[in-house]
Amino acid sequence: MPKQEFEFVDMMGPLVAAGIFIVCLFLLSVCINFTCIKEDDDRTVYEKFGSRWNIKLGVHTPRRRLQQREKQRQDHQKSVLHGVTDL
Repeated sequence: MPKQEFEFVDMMGPLVAAGIFIVCLFLLSVCINFTCIKEDDDRTVYEKFGSRWNIKLGVHTPRRRLQQREKQRQDHQKSVLHGVTDL
């Protein structure tokens, strides 16, 4: 039997297969992020990444997190003014 000779395209097969797998995994995780995550769940890594550039990458909007922080800050200020401390 003669020795096999591989072309460049033959060598790229595993890389292409790995690339397709990564893309499919990414698309699946994005679909899960939009369908299975509810409003009262924690923010996901995609949403944290998108909030840097004000892009919605999930169920939670970037502004919602800012509103939550502002509400927590106001609640903390009210508790400090009224002498209530969190122990």
